Amino acid sequence: MNYKQRSAIVLLAAIVAVVGCSQNSEMERTSTKIEKKLNDKMKSGNKLSPSEINNLSGAYLFKKQYNDGIACLEQLSNDDKYKNSKYLIYLNLSKFYLEQTSEKTPGTEKTDLIEKANRYLALGVDSAPEKASALYARSHIYGYEGCIEKAKKDLQDARNIAQGKNSILYEEGLYVPKEKFISLLQADSDSLSKLTDNCDLH
Repeated sequence: MNYKQRSAIVLLAAIVAVVGCSQNSEMERTSTKIEKKLNDKMKSGNKLSPSEINNLSGAYLFKKQYNDGIACLEQLSNDDKYKNSKYLIYLNLSKFYLEQTSEKTPGTEKTDLIEKANRYLALGVDSAPEKASALYARSHIYGYEGCIEKAKKDLQDARNIAQGKNSILYEEGLYVPKEKFISLLQADSDSLSKLTDNCDLH
């Protein structure tokens, strides 16, 4: 499995895990269920976990409901309950703008979307309580977009930070040993070494 495939699977992991198959219509139904369940949870005033934020983003992205996904994430970014998850919200927002660029021909509108994506990619790392994990997450986005050199740099920066710690805050409330985290970085770095850079993000 190459780096881009792994990144895409990470993005839609919950959907694939629930469905257990790759049939498009089944994934569509599962995405709709995930979207409804998590939106109902938000409407009732309950906080989404980091993995649920990713799952909801994945459902919107799979169905190409970019504007709905952006509106939802913007709402979460303005909610104090998500102060510690803001970096994850920003990184997910970047995915929506990047996906929208694929539907645009080169020009002002595409350039604007790329600028928005770049801004959220930067905000995602800048606002993270644990920079190493944020860099690791951003490297997946860069890798998926063909920005191999940017992804490699994020992995190296994440490794440099991790070397000085005993454990890494992987996501809210979940720590992993430094050695485990570095092994994840190394696996991705090995996959990236086989790919050629083809990046539209500057």
